[in-house]
Amino acid sequence: MEDNTLKISGERNFKNEVKEEDYYKVETSFGKFQRSLTLPIDADSSKMKTDYRDGVLTITIPKKINL
Repeated sequence: MEDNTLKISGERNFKNEVKEEDYYKVETSFGKFQRSLTLPIDADSSKMKTDYRDGVLTITIPKKINL
């Protein structure tokens, strides 16, 4: 978090190889990435929770409660 912006970065390294009797196929995907998201004013980033499971990143940011 910087100011009111959530920045996410990572690197992807993926290789899929298929060997069959009559063909051979290789797929690759790699490289760095970065995403920036401006959060709404009522987001409470101090209570942010993250979970990374099975290749999926989940970020939960609750709203601030105004009493």
